[in-house]
Amino acid sequence: QDRQSGDLLVRRLSTSGQTVILASRSAASLQAQIANGSHYLWSQALLIGLAGAILTLLVYPRQSSSRRVLERALHSGQMFLLYQPVVDLQSGQCIGAEALMRWRQQDGSTLGPDVFIPLAEQLQLSDRISDCACQIIARELPALLQRVPDFHISVNVSAQELNTFAIVQRLVELRQRLRLQPSQLIAELTESSLAEAERALPVIRQLRANGISVAIDDFGTGYCSLSYLATYPFDILKIDKSFVSAAGTDSIIGPIAEHIVTLSKSLGVAALAEGIETPEQAENFRRQGVALAQGYYFGAPMPMAQLLERVQGPAQS
Repeated sequence: QDRQSGDLLVRRLSTSGQTVILASRSAASLQAQIANGSHYLWSQALLIGLAGAILTLLVYPRQSSSRRVLERALHSGQMFLLYQPVVDLQSGQCIGAEALMRWRQQDGSTLGPDVFIPLAEQLQLSDRISDCACQIIARELPALLQRVPDFHISVNVSAQELNTFAIVQRLVELRQRLRLQPSQLIAELTESSLAEAERALPVIRQLRANGISVAIDDFGTGYCSLSYLATYPFDILKIDKSFVSAAGTDSIIGPIAEHIVTLSKSLGVAALAEGIETPEQAENFRRQGVALAQGYYFGAPMPMAQLLERVQGPAQS
């Protein structure tokens, strides 16, 4: 600041050592501009704060209401399980099932997990959904295990659950309660959940160390499928239904299913073909040596009572 005029100066020393004035500004005008700018910023901050408060008042009640509705559904028995059969392709016998959560609405309609699982993750309620599923399995599966002692059951695990070891304890308790042998309880993980979880690897290792098998669901639909195979230990590779339906056709993705089967054999893990809808598809994968399959050809997701009838019936021809 120049002592005589009070102006603010920007100076730079030249090569000769003399001072060169690059810019000057009246201190009084600068102070006035700063004051005007402050008033403007304060007014903008006030408007933004007011808008944020209004948005909070609008959104929070909705989230709070959604949370209450979902919690009520968990407590009132609106959540229930359907079981989709998993068959041994060589024998045609139903040897296991995937447990799929459903939400029964007041009008009798049913919501699938693609609707309420994202909501549960948003509201930090994934563990409550998982706990509910395990409680239902513990209640319904014993009747089936009495008839088929080596029957295995698959449970879907969300990305949120892979960030803590709570899912390990929950599944270990379920296995102990049902007295399941190693590999009879399977945790199914999608590639997207592996990408989202920050600490999935130690959780997966703990699952397998406690006799719980791990399956990668919808394999081939993620962004880094091969990197997952090198990173995460697993026991079952589930071939996505889009590749299964395209197998044996002229589609550009037709050969992918066969490559995945070859990959599973080289890794020494079981392959499971999802979405089998025709006897031709079943025979195609049986000839390739695929051990397991599921799909509407073998049975749609069904209640436990119907699954009991299914396992008691004749083998699928």
